Amino acid sequence: MESIDRRLAHALQIDGRAPFAKIADVLGISEHTA
Repeated sequence: MESIDRRLAHALQIDGRAPFAKIADVLGISEHTA
């Protein structure tokens, strides 16, 4: 997996119901990428 994919998977493991906008902000990526 690429770095962003691993970070996204980890964020979803922590809070699987988090909105993509919040995850994207935390990871420093666009909401579209998330």
